[in-house]
Amino acid sequence: MNSTSTPLPPSPAPSSRALPGLILALFSLPMLIALGLYAVHWRPAAVASHGELVTPPRPLPAEGLVATDDRPLGATELRGRWLMVLAVAGPCNADCLTRIDEMRRIQVALYRNMGRVGRVVLSDAPDLPLIAAADAAPDLLLARPDGPWRELLADATNTKAPRLYLLDPLGNLVIRYPPRPQAAGVKRDLEHLLKFSWNG
Repeated sequence: MNSTSTPLPPSPAPSSRALPGLILALFSLPMLIALGLYAVHWRPAAVASHGELVTPPRPLPAEGLVATDDRPLGATELRGRWLMVLAVAGPCNADCLTRIDEMRRIQVALYRNMGRVGRVVLSDAPDLPLIAAADAAPDLLLARPDGPWRELLADATNTKAPRLYLLDPLGNLVIRYPPRPQAAGVKRDLEHLLKFSWNG
């Protein structure tokens, strides 16, 4: 006698009631993680600059600097790039020359971004060592300050040491460094600023 096999019953379909619960769980997961991190007092690491942030940033005019050949500098030289500005009060001694060399090394260490950064040295009375340093680096701007730019020179006079500043591409003073800053720290600040800068 021939026997016929009985077909197996179809597998039950997933409950339509389970689907909304699954979607709700997926959407709730990020909030639950955030609440858990908050409960254990976790905070993201803060990105700190190695100098003093100028808040609010102080705008400096595109005019007010005169090159050593008495040519006024303007927006072409002072806008569109981040600027490392070194203010030198008095003669350019060994400390001054070290700061100038560090500025060059920092700029070169930025590799493909080095063209986005310029270097300026402010001095009321450039002496022979300072002029020689500028002649050895054609992309270094040596200038006499006037107007609001003189305030940077006043800082260097008060501390009796060259002072380094960072200006953004719009001409705003954003960071003021102490005398003899760590070159590696200045480089890290510039790398961070260049990474998130859409201008310059």
